[in-house]
Amino acid sequence: MLFDKGMLNPWQPRANALIGTGVIGGLHPGRIPGLYSTAAVGPEAAYVAALIAAGATVTAPKQAAISSFMSAEIAAGRWDGIKRLYFPVWGLAAANAICMKSLATGTWTGGAVTHAAGYVQSSFSGGYMDTNTTFGSIGITKDSYHFAVVYKTSPFGGDNYNDRSFGVTNTYTSFNDGEPEIVLANTYLSVLVNTPYSILSIFGNSSSGTAKNRISISAVQERGTSGALGVGGFTDQNVWFLKSNGYSPASSAQTAAFSMGLNMSEANDLAYTLALKTLWETVTGLTLP
Repeated sequence: MLFDKGMLNPWQPRANALIGTGVIGGLHPGRIPGLYSTAAVGPEAAYVAALIAAGATVTAPKQAAISSFMSAEIAAGRWDGIKRLYFPVWGLAAANAICMKSLATGTWTGGAVTHAAGYVQSSFSGGYMDTNTTFGSIGITKDSYHFAVVYKTSPFGGDNYNDRSFGVTNTYTSFNDGEPEIVLANTYLSVLVNTPYSILSIFGNSSSGTAKNRISISAVQERGTSGALGVGGFTDQNVWFLKSNGYSPASSAQTAAFSMGLNMSEANDLAYTLALKTLWETVTGLTLP
């Protein structure tokens, strides 16, 4: 519509008011694209909100990486089977205790834990996180289980037998001369590796009588063994992270992520753990082996 010279367009004041709000002009006052998280609208919305409430800084690129990871896992049909996923890269105890999947919060206890940029680390006599949940309460049994740990620096080398990344009395990881030994329902399984690794995953079910273990050093280099799983179930205790419930020593590894859920195929295990590795690298800007 045309207006006579000197006559004010009645819509112009409204347009002027919107400039700089993000509706017109694209920039919110004081906001610089890429430095601040935008309002989360994807599957990551609740997790990002919880992180920010806990004091974490979640930039837009980090938020986008989390959104892409979660969206891909949902599309692949794996997300429902992941019951707990801890991503302790935020440098803050409160943020690191939040589960990405359920938003349930763990409790740091038992001594000092280093919350560094990209990982958490305890010591032989240090602290750990109580997940405040049992395997059984989230549907994990010896008939269907999947555990994954991503390390910035794995506990490879030296006799760290009591260095446990997670577990309960009869189900945990330990390390003997730097090589992982998996204990599932009191069944001991070894995974032989000759070099430091970044991913450890354990998955399977007792109906097939087999536990499958994978060590990933890179996208093209995996090694694993399998063995018969015992008839016993998992102990009904709260699962601990960076330590095994019922044992004194804590893990000294620089741990970047930990998840537990239901059994998945070998192909899905590889896709999931590599996606988790990629998420960590994108968010931290660092590179794993």
